[in-house]
Amino acid sequence: QKNRLQLREHEVFIYNVNDSKGKRQSLNSLIKMAALLKIKTVPIDEVGESFDYTLEELKEKSKGYYPSGIRREGIVVRPQEPFKSEEGLSSLSFKVLNNEFLLKVED
Repeated sequence: QKNRLQLREHEVFIYNVNDSKGKRQSLNSLIKMAALLKIKTVPIDEVGESFDYTLEELKEKSKGYYPSGIRREGIVVRPQEPFKSEEGLSSLSFKVLNNEFLLKVED
């Protein structure tokens, strides 16, 4: 996907861990599985005990750069312990896009 991290070789990163029934597992399970398989997780910027960000604060957090120096696309937010929405459709997860990335703002 355009290699925005500018990796020199293919690398595998764990993003989700699901059980045999397809149920998403916790962040702790993801980290343990990554260690067991000796594979990196996707970068994890922050882990906390509560979530009280405003939309404007999340937009600000989405800004920044990949280690390659390329503006990052945004951030993904999800709980440490997965749970389904009230509609029961899927585990909660959302992406906050970096408007500067979308608008191709020049530095």
